[in-house]
Parts: sequence; C-alpha cells; structure tokens
Amino acid sequence: GHFTHSSFCGPAGLGRLPDPIPKRVIEGMLGADLLGFHVGHWAQNFYECCRAVGATVDVQDGVVEHRSGRTWVRTYPIPIDPRDIHERVRGQRAREWAGRLLEDGRILLVRADRAEPSKNIVRGFEAFGLLLDRREDLREKLHFVACLYPSRQEVPEYRRYTEDFRRAVDEVNARHPGSVDLFFWNDYDRTIGALSVYDALLVNPIIDGMNLVAKEGPTANERDGVLILSRGAGAFEELGDYAVEINDPYDVIATAAAIERAIEMPTSDRRERAEALRKIVDSRLPADWIEAQLDDLTEIAKGRAPLTPAPRGESEQGS
Repeated sequence: GHFTHSSFCGPAGLGRLPDPIPKRVIEGMLGADLLGFHVGHWAQNFYECCRAVGATVDVQDGVVEHRSGRTWVRTYPIPIDPRDIHERVRGQRAREWAGRLLEDGRILLVRADRAEPSKNIVRGFEAFGLLLDRREDLREKLHFVACLYPSRQEVPEYRRYTEDFRRAVDEVNARHPGSVDLFFWNDYDRTIGALSVYDALLVNPIIDGMNLVAKEGPTANERDGVLILSRGAGAFEELGDYAVEINDPYDVIATAAAIERAIEMPTSDRRERAEALRKIVDSRLPADWIEAQLDDLTEIAKGRAPLTPAPRGESEQGS
C-alpha cells in the first residue's frame, strides 16, 4: 500500500517536469497494490496521469491496469483525534490564551498555518485589509489573529514569503492600527486557545492535500464559529457544504466578501453549521483511517476488491 498525503496534480501539472520523470513517477506508484489519496479530486487527477502513460483506467471500480500489474485506487480522508483536541482546549495555557484574545470584546477572525506559499497567507491579510477599507463600521470591531509558525526557513523562497506576509500585515496595520496580531513561533497551546474562541476561521489555501486546521478548528471551537474554506483544500470535499466557500483562492475581493459573510452570519445559521461540522469531524478517528487501508490490503491479498468504495470527484483541480 502507498498513501499520498499531498494534493495530486493532473497531467498538465506533472508534465512540467522533464521527461522521463512524469512517466516514471506514475509507473512507480503503480507498483503498489493499493494507492490511497485523501479525496476524490486527487484520485481523479491521478487517473488522468495514468491515461497519459498508456495505462487502462476503470473509474467505476477504481482500478488501473498497466503492463501486467493491477492497482486499486481508493480515498481515505485523514481524520483528527477530537479527544486530544478537547483535552488541549481544557488545558490551562490554552484557556489563558483564549481569555487574553477575548479581552477587548472584538469579533475574532483567526488563521493557523505553516508559513509556506501554498497556504495563501498574503492574500488572506490583503482581503482582511480590503474589508476594513470598505467597512468603516468594522474597523474598531474586527480583530485578526494569525498563529503562524516557521516552515523551511533554510529555503530562500520561503524566507521571502515570510517577508511578504510580514509586509502585508504591516500595511494593513498602517491603515488600520491594531487590527492584526501576528504570532510567528510554534506554540500549540496558543493556537488551540485561538481556535477555541474564533468567530470565524480563515482557511484559504491555494491547494492542500487535506488541511487539518479546517477540522481542528470546528472541533476546538466553543463559540459556534464559522469556517471560511477554500475549494483548494482537500477538506472542502467533506466540509464545504457547511463552510463559507472561497471558490477562487486567488481572488482577494471574493475572500474579503467571504470573511464579511462569515462574521455577519445569523446566530441560528452559525449554530447549525458548527454542529454539522463537529458531527462530521468527530465521526472518525485516526485508527479508523489506518484500519480501512489495512482491511483493504487484506481483501486484495485474498484476490478480492477492497471494501472501501471507488473514489468519486472532479479531475484536474490544482494542476
């Protein structure tokens, strides 16, 4: 069995690599008996790549045949452990952070991310700034708390991106003093504290294999907070029906509008969505995720189809 935790592009994306790398990547993956992806989007993109190298794809059964081999393709959306999140929320340091962030009584918008370009952090700050530019009535009421932590800072592109989002924060705070607080070190208790009290959570990646923050937030939150979620996140397939959607994560104006919808959502709608999100996230545990793959491998070893149904989803997203 082989599991891909990242998103998976279609042939247009993979084709940017020089020959013969695209073909060898796909043929190497087809050496597995069972291939797992988080959601249907990534599996469908993989199918397209398989066709591009001459493999036979049976979408209905979720099977790829190439040369003399057969590979089953399935999706296993990775869950979180809500019990662990709940325990951390009750911890003293998380509670202290939660209280500190609520002291001034403002509406609280939160994000929590690794500092990397795919997370689309700069556009999130720009969208927030646009909203405050347009809505004078929100300038004293809305507070953006960003809990970020360093990632791959030895890579020049990542260091430049860190400079970019710091600059974006400075620009928003120059126009609207004190509206953004940026925390840039890894403090999980601080992050959990912020997630427990947000009024809206911004998760706007360009592309993400899953994005566990989109699941941790609704589980930790105690205020019927609203999830704002980009279609680029794998988690959208599970949670999108109960989130405020960002259809195009590159669209800063649309992102500002999504933030506005989230913070102005009626109380009854907020509660209904929050309860639905918690129910989805709490329905599975990490043990279920690995057990499903092991059970499917057992069935394959016996010459039978996996127990997990074949994936469904759109193709070519993020290619």
